[in-house]
Amino acid sequence: MVKNHKKSALTLQGVSKWFGGVSAVRGVDLVIKVGERRALIGPNGAGKTTLFNLITGELPLDEGKIWLFGRDVTYWSARQRVMLGLGRTYQITQIFPNLTVEENLFLAVRRRQEISTGLLSNLFRSQTADSVFRERVRQVAQSVNLEDALTTLAGELSYGKQRQLELGLALAVDPKILLLDEPTAGLSAGERKWMTQLLEKIDKKVTILFIEHNIDVALHIADSVSVMYKGSIIAEADPEKIRMNKRVKEVYLGSPEVNG
Repeated sequence: MVKNHKKSALTLQGVSKWFGGVSAVRGVDLVIKVGERRALIGPNGAGKTTLFNLITGELPLDEGKIWLFGRDVTYWSARQRVMLGLGRTYQITQIFPNLTVEENLFLAVRRRQEISTGLLSNLFRSQTADSVFRERVRQVAQSVNLEDALTTLAGELSYGKQRQLELGLALAVDPKILLLDEPTAGLSAGERKWMTQLLEKIDKKVTILFIEHNIDVALHIADSVSVMYKGSIIAEADPEKIRMNKRVKEVYLGSPEVNG
């Protein structure tokens, strides 16, 4: 039985999901403290992204319970969970390539306002006059080092900068907990270093749960690490203990050393 869910940022108890009789996630228990940086690692097909989709409400779970900041959100919609402070990025970049960086961020900022107030309107209706939203856009752009690219079409950015923009879109909704699905996927060594620095700069009040295949990045950023294998959590510890865990080496790396 999972305890202290009222004091945690995120708690999962016995979370399970099947697809056509195949178990994708099996009985996952997870407790993440407010402000914690938790890495979720494991081989391809371990169930990591499916677990993210269950946490965000994009998929309904078949068994178990989910709490966000002490609230039982098991049957809440994805929209309701965003209202409670849940933000997310995806493994495949989710941006509007034909809009500028500024317009992409403006949409995210305005969308957060509409979700919180329940108002539905033309997202660009008051863009030129809305200094409050524009100031927030500038702040977010600066936080992901895109302040000099506001007028650039998102589709014309390098892939690395597109990933920075996607991080900015997630931060624009002022999340209290942020789920990052492979934030350094497809990046060069230099871009990974740059992204790692950006992630380290995120306000420590924001709880982060992130999937990451690059072990060096995961163990550098994380306070603690959970390892998934065949839909279950098989190990959970601080980065150094995970690095030395024989079971993790066997099922995740297939080699005697934990490295990138």
